[in-house]
Amino acid sequence: MSQTLLFHISDIHFGLEDNRALDWLKDEIGAQRPDAIAITGDLTMRARHHEFDAACDWIRGLDVPVTVEIGNHD
Repeated sequence: MSQTLLFHISDIHFGLEDNRALDWLKDEIGAQRPDAIAITGDLTMRARHHEFDAACDWIRGLDVPVTVEIGNHD
């Protein structure tokens, strides 16, 4: 039986993001190579275009399949 490694991330809040935490997380994703990542809620702080752009750029840089469910800040 093969196992699937899934990462779950929530409340990134681009616009008020913690870059040290995001760098650490990106390193962990690179090291552990999950099969997919689920991001549930609050990609942004105030649903501004530049916040979504920053979130999308960061997600694209992960090089792992990602699914996103928006939150109340989005």
